[in-house]
Amino acid sequence: GGGEPGGGPVVPAAPAKKKRIGFASRFFQNHAVGLLAKGIIANLPRDRYEVFVFAIDPQDDGVHREIMGAADQAFTFSAELSVVERSLREADLDVLIYPEIGMDPVTYFLSFSRVAEVQAAWWGHPDTTGVKSIDYFISSDVERPGAEAHYSEKLWRMDGLGAYFYRPRVTSDARSRGALRAKLRAKLGLGPKIHFFLIPHELFKFHPEFDEILKQILTRDPQAYLLILNGRERAAWFKKFMQRLKTHIDGGVEGDAAASDVDDQLSKRVLFYSFTKEEDIQNMFEAADVILDTFPVSGYAASLQAFALGIPVVTYPTEVLGGRLTYEMYNIMGIDDCVAKSPEDYVEIALRLAYSSVHKEMLTSRILAANYRLFEDANAIEEWDRFLTSVA
Repeated sequence: GGGEPGGGPVVPAAPAKKKRIGFASRFFQNHAVGLLAKGIIANLPRDRYEVFVFAIDPQDDGVHREIMGAADQAFTFSAELSVVERSLREADLDVLIYPEIGMDPVTYFLSFSRVAEVQAAWWGHPDTTGVKSIDYFISSDVERPGAEAHYSEKLWRMDGLGAYFYRPRVTSDARSRGALRAKLRAKLGLGPKIHFFLIPHELFKFHPEFDEILKQILTRDPQAYLLILNGRERAAWFKKFMQRLKTHIDGGVEGDAAASDVDDQLSKRVLFYSFTKEEDIQNMFEAADVILDTFPVSGYAASLQAFALGIPVVTYPTEVLGGRLTYEMYNIMGIDDCVAKSPEDYVEIALRLAYSSVHKEMLTSRILAANYRLFEDANAIEEWDRFLTSVA
């Protein structure tokens, strides 16, 4: 009762208004960016945040449906800049996150507009935008000291990768590994004594400096076969890449017939494969002897897939974020055996994995024991909460 003198009815405190957080991308589907964003979208604490998803011209697959289902409000658009921009303005967002900027023209040009109080880019494309209206670049403590100089945005370092990855479904087991290898060998018409080096990356990640690594591996290991994805790439790129690789790998000494005969065989051991189902690519991971990370730009979705299966990945970290993502996963697991200190060291690590099954099995058991740290990381949600609380 509020009838006492000096007393009054107790008015409950108004609940704090939830912050409106938006995520906009063309890749909210089964794509590295969709897999990066899905866990954060689903797990931001809903007592404090209302989460909006803006999917631009998405592919309607399982990952896309999970992302849309996890949002409090979800919108799908055709790739029409003015329509998306109007919708973002109308959402009256406190913070807008672009999981990547630079991989798609619609979000790239959208990022020039001020549609939310605070606008940030995340490391789905690990490079600065150079766009004045992007306030923050959300990165990781794997950044080198002084990395602020690499960004036009204010650099925000999260502890760890700041990503809440779900563990990939593992469909194969150790027993099927031998069968997978035999099937792959038969398909490619190869004998039993071979080493498969898998490079599960899109062609745009193959830098000319990396060609030399591939040449060294083929030269040093006569049993080495390189397996390269022939996925969604444009045919013209593929042709150019093949010409470049062949020229580099088969570049024999002019006038030295013997050398050029040997070199001629090198590019014959570069094989391309296309996969149709998700399971196929997992089978390729299982069948490989060694998985190679590209540099100066590394992978992240492929490395996570490999680590989920306990498969070591050879990586050579560079100075910038884009070349340090696999390295950070190893830091989180507390394993450094496959982190190269130089291109020469990279080749040595790769060859040791190919030739020593004991060494590889030991590493596999260590990765399987530690890989839980990479998945469903509650610390990542706390790091996002810290960021959003601080800027919104």
